[in-house]
Amino acid sequence: MSGETPMEEPGRRDKLVAGAAWMGGARIVNAAISFTSIILLARLLAPDDFGLFAIATAVSLLITMVSELSVSQALIHVEDLEDGHFDSAFTINIIRAALMSSTTALLAIPVAQFYDDMRLVEVLYIFAGIAFIGALISPKFILYQRELDFRAMVALDMADKVVGLIVTVGIAWATGSYFALPIGILASQLARVILSYLFAPYRPRITLSHWRELVHFSVWMTLGMWVQTINWRTDPMVLGLFVPSAAIGQFSMAERTSGIISREILHPVSHMLFPAFSRIRSDAARLRQAYVDAQGVLVTGILPMAVGLALLSDPVVRLLLSDKWLPAVPYIQILAFCVACRLLQSLNPVAMATGDTKALFNRDLRGMLIRLPLMALGIIWGLRTGNDVILGALYGRAIAAAINALLNMMLIARISPVTVGDHVRLAARPVIAALVMSAVVWAASISFAPSIYLFQIAVEFGLLVALGAITYCATIAGLWYARGRPEGAETHMLDIAKSGLAKIQIKAG
Repeated sequence: MSGETPMEEPGRRDKLVAGAAWMGGARIVNAAISFTSIILLARLLAPDDFGLFAIATAVSLLITMVSELSVSQALIHVEDLEDGHFDSAFTINIIRAALMSSTTALLAIPVAQFYDDMRLVEVLYIFAGIAFIGALISPKFILYQRELDFRAMVALDMADKVVGLIVTVGIAWATGSYFALPIGILASQLARVILSYLFAPYRPRITLSHWRELVHFSVWMTLGMWVQTINWRTDPMVLGLFVPSAAIGQFSMAERTSGIISREILHPVSHMLFPAFSRIRSDAARLRQAYVDAQGVLVTGILPMAVGLALLSDPVVRLLLSDKWLPAVPYIQILAFCVACRLLQSLNPVAMATGDTKALFNRDLRGMLIRLPLMALGIIWGLRTGNDVILGALYGRAIAAAINALLNMMLIARISPVTVGDHVRLAARPVIAALVMSAVVWAASISFAPSIYLFQIAVEFGLLVALGAITYCATIAGLWYARGRPEGAETHMLDIAKSGLAKIQIKAG
């Protein structure tokens, strides 16, 4: 399975584009599972519970960051894999897991005293167990990602989500306790580890024979992940110094809701693109075309989801989460905009495929230096004016997201044959269509009279979703036809749809 079989360019392109679309579709199912979990937990638990969990998660991730080593990605990059590579990766993961688990447990009481909430002690103890269990995953499972075999990856993720949903919701329904959140993650990790050995059998062996090779590739990615953790994961810790845990809970719910798009779709597809790009990294023309094809499908298919969530966040919260989460609506709107900005480029797979992982560190460091000062200014604005501190921080985050998206496109142009112009061209029709959709949906929404009845809200929501989808698709099609139907995302998506329909007809016949 570790050997690489050369593929002809058309076959590889078809596999990559179809894989991006198929993986995206599978991840939509996972997103539905995650959203179901959010809906149920939002009704079973209180904002204060989510705030407590968000702070504990941020603390745990900060501790995890110190010992982070991206050895699994290094296994994809190594051309001639041996058993020693897998054994070394497993050993490195065990060592770092033991360190971070013990550190998390030792810091549980001091952290709880700092935030004046002793409930954090038990939650952090559970996170210590989660950290160690997660390190036991079979290192050979990465071969599925390396060989572009998405079925096992999707199956593992779905099993993870289903187990988490059952355990978390079950405990929350039975007890109404915040313990449902960390215990659900613990169960998910345990299921993930067990299934990884069923898919990719491996007999653990302790050795560090190839540690230098793995760490050499991982070092810049590791430094980048340190910066990413500070940049993206510590917001609840910082905001918790200024607002109560219930407000942090509203912020956490907004991140969970808007993050479904990036967490369940963008990140997994990005992981899929890395091994695909790695195989053609020496051919500039093919790498550029593969990126443009896959990124075009991604932007065309996912951008309307982010924009639609921002437009309809109020009815989404009222219908699915309940009125107690209405303070999260403006947070969801801003965070959905941030997701849309990140969607416009995919630096990670390009930089990892070309081996330029230092570029990722530079990106992360630059992003942090732009994002944190802007968020700090937003917090200061909120404190001085008496406005919402979290909202001020998110305004800064949105400005930083737009700036960093453009700078990332420029960075991709420096390390690969993909230009800023390529990004503009592949995103032009989806962005225009999303703007037209926004105008139409907004105009229609203000024509509806405010209502407190859920049935009326649901009907109006359904009409607006249908109107938005029709408007977006019609605008995309119109722009595509006006340009003479050039080969692009629309062509590939039509080919995929035709292929899917043909398979259905064959099975039905």
